[in-house]
Amino acid sequence: MRRSPSTQSLGLMPDRDAFIRITKSIATLDAILSPEWDGRYYSFDSQWNVGEEMASMRDGCGGDWKAHITEAGIILFGLAHESDTFLPGNPWPGVLDDVPDVFQSSVTEPAFDTSNLSYCIWLRFDSAGWQMGDIAFPVPATPDPDGSIEHLAIFDGNPATYRDWAADYYETDVSLPSVEAIYGGDNLTPQLVKSLNPSIELEETKEEIEKIGYP
Repeated sequence: MRRSPSTQSLGLMPDRDAFIRITKSIATLDAILSPEWDGRYYSFDSQWNVGEEMASMRDGCGGDWKAHITEAGIILFGLAHESDTFLPGNPWPGVLDDVPDVFQSSVTEPAFDTSNLSYCIWLRFDSAGWQMGDIAFPVPATPDPDGSIEHLAIFDGNPATYRDWAADYYETDVSLPSVEAIYGGDNLTPQLVKSLNPSIELEETKEEIEKIGYP
């Protein structure tokens, strides 16, 4: 069985450029498939703050993740509210204890609600890879004790992962070649947009796509 990126397999998480490419791609796809923001799962704000961007996911059932992208790196805060490591209002021991100083302003940023987390991972751009705190999972642990396997599977970088998820979530056929085109950074054309959502015009996506910063 193929492993997915998670806190238990951080080596499978993408590097900086791939992370940004994937998060912008899935946010663009969601913006096309769900023109109304309230119905979307993935979002990206390339104008979140000066020199800062934010990628996010919300599952509509209280679970989410928010990734703060700064000059220092990326820190991702995740909440799976039914996971073993979720303690309302009090992060599980170790989840935030080892966060580097360069990310402390992210930890204290109210928008990220870091008092309610089940996991946290980070990538310093001057380091070799993704890291997390020293955490002892509950015993006996479930297969996905902090919910990160479900949340972070999208970061395998495979367009089919998004296509299969979106077909189920949006209850519609989703063209794999079109998803591959977005993942590849192809120019948005009226035909490409229509192949994903026949009821929307390219011009209607312009404002959202500019906010995402899709290439």
